[in-house]
Order: sequence, then structure tokens, then C-alpha cells
Amino acid sequence: MSGLANGGRVRFAGQLVLLVAVLLGGCHYALPAGLSEEEQPLWTEADLPPLPPDADNGWVVFGEGIGTLSRMSSLPSDLSYLVHPDDVEFAEVTWADARDLGQEIDSFLGEESNLTCARFMLHAMAKPRFADACGISSEARCPAIEMLESHRGATLIEIHAALWGFWDEAAMGTSRMLRQSFDLVVSSRRPSTRAVSLIMGRMPIALAGTLLAGWEEDTGGGHRDPDVRRALAGLCAEVEAFDPRDIDPWQPMIGEYLGFLEVADMAAPRSDDGGIVDLVFYDRDSTLHVLNECFKALREFAKNPLVADLPSSPDSTERWGWWLYNPVGKKVLSGDWWWALTSMLETHENRRRELAATRDDVLGRCEGLGLLASPLTVSPAEP
Repeated sequence: MSGLANGGRVRFAGQLVLLVAVLLGGCHYALPAGLSEEEQPLWTEADLPPLPPDADNGWVVFGEGIGTLSRMSSLPSDLSYLVHPDDVEFAEVTWADARDLGQEIDSFLGEESNLTCARFMLHAMAKPRFADACGISSEARCPAIEMLESHRGATLIEIHAALWGFWDEAAMGTSRMLRQSFDLVVSSRRPSTRAVSLIMGRMPIALAGTLLAGWEEDTGGGHRDPDVRRALAGLCAEVEAFDPRDIDPWQPMIGEYLGFLEVADMAAPRSDDGGIVDLVFYDRDSTLHVLNECFKALREFAKNPLVADLPSSPDSTERWGWWLYNPVGKKVLSGDWWWALTSMLETHENRRRELAATRDDVLGRCEGLGLLASPLTVSPAEP
């Protein structure tokens, strides 16, 4: 009888040893390597651009007010082309299309909701600043799409003014739109806002080319009105000031980094005693270490995303035993976010280059019309 009991204890001990060995083997893959005692964040919110007072920030004014308005209709495809022309080198064609579509522009702006949203965007852009004030919280709702829609409507208002011969009004309105769009580009706190702001930034530059082509055709080369010429020279100065080389591709990624930290902290379990069980489920230092290494690699990639090799994915949930330690932190860092951020950096660089080419075309037109204060200097070629 005792022999049977002893045999049972031996088997139990063997199973226990086997279980410990399995767990240790799993922990070998599950636990992080190279952790310092206290991992520190690479960035804090203080590393993002400072925000102006809400009353001076058109972004805040727009965000607080647009929800009270009826949403603007989608632009018909022919009007959409006017605000997003493929190539400003053929601005004369875009201007000819605008003349032909004058009735359609009147009809679109004749709808109260469309005109109200477009005018509200112009009202918001009349504030001293238009800086991205979107919170880094995952729960923050930022009206980027509504801004883009209303910006398109505002562009049509300026085209409409030019069609009626109000060249100085159209030029000054486009100058303001360009200045505030650039403010939004350089102040972007998240990649999603940067993506929208680059589209918004190209619209007034392309519109500048369209207005210059229309004005040259309308005046027959005489350029008699000094007020109009002064307004157009001011518009050319704004185009020249909008230099895509000043756009920092990395800045919005800092906001994304801080957003990951917040999501992980919100997902962390919290028992009353805050003991070892909580640490097993979510180890903040371990998660922060992995996140820091990921964003260091991402920052290197951002320096030349069209040429650099893609950094490897940080998804540690693909390893066996990932759930044995810090499953919350690993789950937060798993999924498609890595692919999304690398794709955003590639898209950002492509749009930045497109923006630079559009700007150079418009500046060439400005120089040809004698509207630049100083001779045009050619931007260095992109690698």
C-alpha cells in the first residue's frame, strides 16, 4: 500500500517538475530581455507643439461649432476636380473648367447647409491660429473629416468670387486658407490629422495656380488694378512661405506613442492590493521597453521611408507562451498598428513631395507674372 502511495508521490513530483520546466521554458520567450530597473518614456506631451489659447485657435472654434450645423453634401465629381486638380501645370484648363461649371458651383453653394459649413470654415480660419488641438486620448473625437469637407466648400467660395471678378477678395481669402492650412500641417499631433492636413494644404496652393491663370486670362496681360496685383503678390508670398521641407514627419508619431501608453495603462488590471497578480498581467516597464525599442526603429525608418527597409513587427503574441507574462501589454502592442504607421510614413513622404512639386509650379507662375518679391530659388531635388 505504502509502495503505491510512494509511487503516486513520485509521479506527482515528476509532473510538478515537468510543469515548472514548461513554465520556465515559456517564460524564456515571454519575459523581456535587457530591461532597466525603471524604463522611462521617450517623449511626453511636453514634446508636442504648445497650443494657443482656445479663443485664438480656429481649430477649436471649428471643432466646437461644426457639430451644431447640418453636414455639408459630398462634392460632385466635376466640382471635386476643381478643388483637387491633378496638375497645376495646366491651371488654365482648371480655370476654363471653373468657368464652364459656374452654374454647378452656384447650385452647390445655393444649398444652405453647404454654404453655412463653408462660411464657418472661413470664419474659423480668420482666427490668429489654426493649430491641431486634438487630444492624444483614444477617446478624443477630432473633426478632421468635417474640416476637410468644409475646406473644399471654402475653396469653392474663393473660386466663385474670382468668377465674379472679385480677384482681390479671392486672393486674400486663399492666402488666409493657405496660411492656416500650413499651421495645421506643422502643428499636427496625430498621424490621422497630418494625413488630412496635407490634403488641405495642397488645395489652396493649387487654387493659387488656378486664380493666377484666370487673372492673367481675364486681364489680357494688362494687370492694371494695383490692389488686385498687391493681393496676388501677397498670395504668392504665402505660397513661398509654405515650404514642405519644414514639415517634420516624426512629430505626429509622438502623439501616437503617447496614445499607446494611455491605452495600455487604461487596459491594465487593478486589484485592491495592486500586488503580484497585477504585475503578471501588465508590466508597465516591460511594455514601455518594447514600445521604446519599436519607436526608435520607427524613427530611423521615418528619415527616408521610401528607401529604408521596413523594421520588423513587434508583435510578440505570435510566440508560444506570450500569455504567461504581461499579456495585457503584449496584446496592446499586437495587431496591424505597425503596418499602419509605416504605411502612414510612406504616404506622408509621397504627399509631401507632391505638395513640393505643386508649390514649385505655382511659384514659377508667380515669377513669370512678376509677383515675387525676390527671384525664385529652386528647391533641391528630392533623393
